Amino acid sequence: MSKGMSLRTFHWESLLYGALLMCLSLPAFASFQVVAASATPNAISQGQAVTLSAAVQSSAYAPGMIVGLELFSASGVSVSQSFYKAQTFGAGQIAHYNWKYSVPAAAAAGEYTLKVAVLTSDWSTVYWDNSATAFSISASGGSGGGGAAVNGVCGAVNGQSLTTAPTSNLCSAGTTSAVSGSGPWTWSCAGTGGGTTASCSASLAAATGPQGAVPVGLPSTLFVGLSAGMGVQQTWVKSSGIPWAMCYQYISSGVLPSQSWVTAWGTDFAYNYAVAAHAAGCVPELTYYQIVPTGGEGQQAEAATLSNATLMADYYKDFTALMKQLHTYGSTAVVHVEPDMFGFLEQLNGNPAAIAASVASSGNADVAGYPNTLAGFGQALLHLRDLYAPNVIMAAHVSTWMWGLSTSASVDVTTYAKSDAAFMTGLGKWDLFFTDVSDRDAGYYQVVEGDPSHWWDTNNVKFPNFNRFNTWAKAFTTAAHTRLVIWQIPIGNTIMDTSNNTNFHYQDNREQYWLENYPTNQAMSALEQAGVIGLLFGAGNSGTTQYYDAAGDGITNPAPINGNTRVSTVSDDDGGLLRSNVGAYYRSGAVPLK
Repeated sequence: MSKGMSLRTFHWESLLYGALLMCLSLPAFASFQVVAASATPNAISQGQAVTLSAAVQSSAYAPGMIVGLELFSASGVSVSQSFYKAQTFGAGQIAHYNWKYSVPAAAAAGEYTLKVAVLTSDWSTVYWDNSATAFSISASGGSGGGGAAVNGVCGAVNGQSLTTAPTSNLCSAGTTSAVSGSGPWTWSCAGTGGGTTASCSASLAAATGPQGAVPVGLPSTLFVGLSAGMGVQQTWVKSSGIPWAMCYQYISSGVLPSQSWVTAWGTDFAYNYAVAAHAAGCVPELTYYQIVPTGGEGQQAEAATLSNATLMADYYKDFTALMKQLHTYGSTAVVHVEPDMFGFLEQLNGNPAAIAASVASSGNADVAGYPNTLAGFGQALLHLRDLYAPNVIMAAHVSTWMWGLSTSASVDVTTYAKSDAAFMTGLGKWDLFFTDVSDRDAGYYQVVEGDPSHWWDTNNVKFPNFNRFNTWAKAFTTAAHTRLVIWQIPIGNTIMDTSNNTNFHYQDNREQYWLENYPTNQAMSALEQAGVIGLLFGAGNSGTTQYYDAAGDGITNPAPINGNTRVSTVSDDDGGLLRSNVGAYYRSGAVPLK
């Protein structure tokens, strides 16, 4: 194996050599972490040397491991590596590694990042720390010494919402100043050789209140995002001019070996999606919907799949692959687990510890310590995140089916909310909960399925309505002490004449209720007070309204229906109302999260 190859490629090279390495086996499953890392000094000039140190700890006995230290430039290029072979770890043992690296005189200036990997003897990566420590290199010679001018550039932490002062990824080029302030924080990246200086900052994350903390890495304002596949990310989302905060994509292949997304969806699908979303300006969100494609939908079908040890062994294996790919991505990502499933199973039994699921019995060594229950399933997924991708925010899905379509004024949604919170928190300490309000436009249900019950009353007199949802959300987030994201919100409206209840142009009223005429309209503030931190729009069914031209019919202005007389000037299937309202929301100042 060439040491010029990046550590991230080791896994794929190991596949090529797999037949030759069958005699080698993984150690008894251990998890690893970098407990300390440093660069001394942390600011040097071209031609000088830096000592890189990392302390690696194993949770269990692990013989014959390889520890790799790899140095990346500010542009993300691997510049050098150091390997330590035949490393044997005892349970809980911390091993220390020191590497003195001499910086070439021609090295590019900027912030360099040390990444640490632990691999098996066949070079399969089992642990990867994407940013163990960092240091900066400045151009030697200065403005009077003939050195090339290098402009300072803020690093990845610039603009983030944090709970503590930033210490790494401060500058991607230039010399880093001290961090000042107590939240928000400021620092600068000074150019060299006459280059300019960049001013950088990070804001303080919303404080933890009775409804829980806003996860680190998410915006400090009530955000808006949308569904976006690979092609849409690179075209409409990026070119719309709207700062969409989050983009989401289903992973829904099922876990049978013949159809697993890990192999059937191409190499590194999750990693590639996350990178593409980041390039479009979005936090990537992957909705992990794997139980239904494996064994069917509903209480009995999903309970049967969860109890099948063979299927669940594949499930945990694939979920681990997801975590590893998102760890390689390295920045904030959200994984939203199994929409609808918990709603079905909550109706089966209100105690997740009383519902059977194969966890320890699956044979997966990583989850061997967790009970064979739905509660154990939730805890196991959180544990896999902790092991393999601490940069991932984990969200479970809570459903509102038991009251959501009720027209009765006597329904006590606060009681339902407390029961929902008890069930969902029984699955473990999740970072977020997601919920949905309808899987398709109300007009679709009315016209195609003859069911008008999915409309919400915008006057908040009849039921269902928006105030009832807010009452449930506030009671749920307070009882669960965890914030909420509303996901897969229908995109249709009753304002644009494009929305005439035909294919891809169905009507709905949720988007306009929340966003139209903001900030005079206080509906977004009411959501924030209810513990909601984000809205994610997306069609839940083929043929329902999209925010881009999914119909392929260009700009359409058919005869108005139901008073929808506003003329469309773009080809978006909703007439462009979503992009218009979200743009106005951000320009007017998004609602801060408290």
